[in-house]
Amino acid sequence: MNRSPTALASGGQGLPADAPLVCSEEDFVCQSDGPDPWLTQRFEDYIRDIDVQFDESEVEVSIGKPEYGFVASSDSALLLHRSATSSGWSGASVVGYYNTPGAVCIADEHQGQGLGAELILWTAINFTAGPPTEGLDEQCFSEAGYAAHLAAWRLGIKRGLIVDGEHSIN
Repeated sequence: MNRSPTALASGGQGLPADAPLVCSEEDFVCQSDGPDPWLTQRFEDYIRDIDVQFDESEVEVSIGKPEYGFVASSDSALLLHRSATSSGWSGASVVGYYNTPGAVCIADEHQGQGLGAELILWTAINFTAGPPTEGLDEQCFSEAGYAAHLAAWRLGIKRGLIVDGEHSIN
């Protein structure tokens, strides 16, 4: 699997610095057997365990939704939300996180907008430089988490940040 950091372009979009991450969809979910229908995680139950301190100057704006942004804390990739009228990230709320390798969660009221896929892709490219669940002894996904990881891989393909390792010529 090829791992490559990204360089920021204007507008906070991540672009490949050298080459995109090369991995198949199966590699991106680390050969998981699929979701566990019993696995759930509530944002409110776990956010207190996450470091939510971040540097406002490091926030990358979501490509599709400028009121959202992504930034790293000391232990997690964070999803931030600011008011539509705000030009900065001071006072932004943490509404999601990916505490790699095993916990990704978005507050209920911010779900269903594709933000999970974007957070997972941002984490894979900028935080872990590879599949976010890599290193776990056993992959375990909620139904929403599994779908979001697959959507993140497809989004990475679409944005040119991931090349399908099954269909690439090396």
